[in-house]
Amino acid sequence: MKRLECLLIAVMILNVWSESNAKPVVVLEQTAAPSAVTHRGDLDASRKKFIETKRGTVAFIGGSITEMAGYRVFVAEHLRERFPDTEFEFINAGIASTCSHTGAFRLRSQVLAQKPDLLLIEFAVNDDQDAAHDEANAVRGMEGIV
Repeated sequence: MKRLECLLIAVMILNVWSESNAKPVVVLEQTAAPSAVTHRGDLDASRKKFIETKRGTVAFIGGSITEMAGYRVFVAEHLRERFPDTEFEFINAGIASTCSHTGAFRLRSQVLAQKPDLLLIEFAVNDDQDAAHDEANAVRGMEGIV
C-alpha cells in the first residue's frame, strides 16, 4: 500500500482521458501490484461536466505532497490543456505532516463545502512515514475520506 496512492493519482489523472474525449481509459503501470488495485469506475462524470458546462471545481486533499507545488500543479496544468474552454477552480487542501485520519476530519469543511467535481486524495507519505500507520490504519483513514 505504502506509496501506491501517489502512483494511482499520477497514472489515473494523466492517462485517464483519451485524445478524442471519448470514454476515459485508465491505464495502470506495470509497477503497480494488480492485487493492490481495485478499479471501481472512471472519471467520465467529471469529464462530461468540464466539457458541457465549461466549468469545473477540482479539489486536492493530502499532506505535504499535495500542499507543495508538485503533482497538484501538474494535474491543474494538464486539465487546463486538456479542457482549454473550461474555467477551473482548484482547491488546495494540502497540509504538511497530516495523515488520512486528519484528512477525514477536515474533508467536510475544507473540501466538500466547495462542492468539487473531482477530488484527488494523497496521504501516502504521511500515513507511511509521519504517522507510521500500518496498512490497516492507512486504509481506515482513506475509507474515512471516501
